[in-house]
Amino acid sequence: MTARIHQLLTAQLSEDEQVLWTGRPSASAYVGRNWMLSVVGLFWLALTLMWVAGVASGHLPLLFYVVAFPLLGIAAWMIVGHMLLAAAELPHVHYVLTNWRVVMTYGVWRPRLRTIPLSKIAELDLCPRANGYGDIRLGLELGYWDGARWAKAGVTAWGPHDMVLRGIPACAQVYAQLTQAIRAGGLAGPKSPAQP
Repeated sequence: MTARIHQLLTAQLSEDEQVLWTGRPSASAYVGRNWMLSVVGLFWLALTLMWVAGVASGHLPLLFYVVAFPLLGIAAWMIVGHMLLAAAELPHVHYVLTNWRVVMTYGVWRPRLRTIPLSKIAELDLCPRANGYGDIRLGLELGYWDGARWAKAGVTAWGPHDMVLRGIPACAQVYAQLTQAIRAGGLAGPKSPAQP
């Protein structure tokens, strides 16, 4: 953990808050989390190359070459660009579980912070992967994200504003510790998706 991130986290924690667990994602799980985008990017690249071949064969006006450059840029982003961005962000990604909340730092150039109080976690989902690694998705109460209200029509607790702890080693133990921390906070614990 860099000094800058340690300072950022320390400033957020109150005196009577106890750190129960800290962790970082595995590099392969974090960088390769959107691998399907790379597969789609290969198809996009093939279509773009067919476009360029059509222009080169003289069947399309030369003006169509201009369109090929943005299409090639999109293909490059889809194949490797998103992974390079994730690799640049990886040194700033840290997870902290306290007796009150879950904190996540992230960001490429400047570390940013997300905080979720344990009382606002409505659902937990464990997605185990190989070698004991896995992801833990924290489903939030409807309308909550970092103190802001997102209660809009059609927004559910299981949506884009949930937090995902990716590539966690010994994820089953962390999941059990998170569940225990929620219950120890005087709460009934997270509801499973099957419960109303």
